[in-house]
Amino acid sequence: MTDIVITWVDSNDPNWVDEYNKYVPAGKKKIDADISKRYNENGLLKYVLRSIEANCKWVNKIYLVTCGHLPNWINITDNLIHVKHEDFIPEQFLPTFNSATINLNLHNINGLEENFIYANDDMIFLSKTKEEDFFRKGLPCDIAIQDVNGSYKNDYFYHMILNDMTKLNTLYKKKAVIKKHPFKWFNFKYGIKGFVKNCSLSRFALFSGFYEPHSPAPYKKSEFNKIWETFPQDMALSCQEKFRSPYCNTENLMRWSAICSGNFHPYSRHKNSYYSFMNDSKLLSIINKKKYKMLCINYDSTPEKNKAVLEALEKVFPNKSKYEK
Repeated sequence: MTDIVITWVDSNDPNWVDEYNKYVPAGKKKIDADISKRYNENGLLKYVLRSIEANCKWVNKIYLVTCGHLPNWINITDNLIHVKHEDFIPEQFLPTFNSATINLNLHNINGLEENFIYANDDMIFLSKTKEEDFFRKGLPCDIAIQDVNGSYKNDYFYHMILNDMTKLNTLYKKKAVIKKHPFKWFNFKYGIKGFVKNCSLSRFALFSGFYEPHSPAPYKKSEFNKIWETFPQDMALSCQEKFRSPYCNTENLMRWSAICSGNFHPYSRHKNSYYSFMNDSKLLSIINKKKYKMLCINYDSTPEKNKAVLEALEKVFPNKSKYEK
């Protein structure tokens, strides 16, 4: 069985805003804690749940993770489980406004299956999916394409990826990893660009990064336990940060560790998903035509374009899900 975990926050909640203002350091809002971008609630969650009900009928349970609040329209059911931060994140790390803290502790959610999918609240399942799109023979379906990470000072995320790479290079010898599972790295499913990237970067001794489609991703709880047992102090340091910082790691470390150990099934995630911003000129057409199985809609737009996207999603998913009152 496979579960889905979705994280959500309502930046319009005055109690949450008061708590946020109590902890955010001076100047932090401009770097990586901007409410209008990092914590924006744009109305997509309703359509995420409608899309799961319509196109992921094989899913076991949905775990909705929040700091404690919920949208007023939601209907908690037997397979939609509300999980508060305090239910699975150790007390010494709370309260938190750091996605790293939340995501690095997902394996602690009570009742969560060994195999689960992590999705943001802006990831829509546009057309029918199968469990085999995420797990085959107990292995996560993933894509092993190397990339070059760029650490930009105005976005802590790239520093966090660099931290992930440091740990991967501690755990794994790249040339040995590729030699042991060559057809999982040089696989026709990744396309010619993936083949060229892997050929170009495989001659270097260290992993510098991985291509990330930014779509619903498969994880195994056992991989989380492995990383926590291997790097307990580093994981705790990540979780102590109230907001994302250059000292944090990401949950991608667990996925990429599974890839490096060969415990994955090669899959063309990049061909079945599309990463977009609301001001993307192709977005409305992609929604209307259901061009991809999965769509991530990142908010970086105007209220008018946000409204147009919601209207397009309403046409594609016009029926209320059982998760709505």
